Amino acid sequence: MRRCHEMQIIRRFYHLSKDACSAVENMKIDDIKSLKKLNASLGSLYAEALKLPEVHGNFPNVGKMLSYRDATRHYKVCGYGQFFWLVFDTNDPDSLCQESFADALGDICRNLEDGNALYEAGKLKGALAIWRNYFYIHWGKHLVEIIHPLHVLITEKYNG
Repeated sequence: MRRCHEMQIIRRFYHLSKDACSAVENMKIDDIKSLKKLNASLGSLYAEALKLPEVHGNFPNVGKMLSYRDATRHYKVCGYGQFFWLVFDTNDPDSLCQESFADALGDICRNLEDGNALYEAGKLKGALAIWRNYFYIHWGKHLVEIIHPLHVLITEKYNG
């Protein structure tokens, strides 16, 4: 029963990952509907990432699979709000830095798409390793950082 439950979580995460990357690609910074869709998608993705099962072992073929993608692909986010401010180190009050929507969203989607490619190739453990491990060391941090500025943009559109 546990294996079936884990497979449902992995399958659900894969679909949420595809939805999130699609929402990023179709996002318009001046369209409240697309901003809300993206923020909701990122929130769901975060909640589901916390449920991903642990995976152990080495995955030597993962590097070969990751070379499929175009390394020059960029996620274009234009207009107001192209950048946002964040605290890089929450223990250091002087660590304020500027982040780009395009870079943060691009990093999230690149990590997700790497896992998606492995999932689609039937390499579930490799996909899970990419999604889960990079969630904790890379894309999850970007996701958490970007939800707040997106929320601010949404509320400004309501109040504007």
